[in-house]
Amino acid sequence: GGRYVVALEGGGESVRVRPGNLSPAVSSSAAAAPESVVAAAERGEEKAVLTWLEGGGRPDATYERGGVSGVTLLMGAAFNGHERVVDLLLQHGAEINLQS
Repeated sequence: GGRYVVALEGGGESVRVRPGNLSPAVSSSAAAAPESVVAAAERGEEKAVLTWLEGGGRPDATYERGGVSGVTLLMGAAFNGHERVVDLLLQHGAEINLQS
């Protein structure tokens, strides 16, 4: 198997995302996440992420980091260890099984 970009375990579940297994939900048709929301998800700011989601923001919105496009808010939150933001995004419909 390949290396995992994200592996966050807790509550009996794991979130694992391989670089080559991204679904069409993370394609160019996905909505782009505003930088302020990306920063909030990566810093674990639940209230800011929730406000954006309740205002119509898409939980699978994507962004680019380090030359890699198609990064989701879920990936950013999980990579930075913010389990509560991960849970929040999942509760709002973020796709956990992104595969091609």
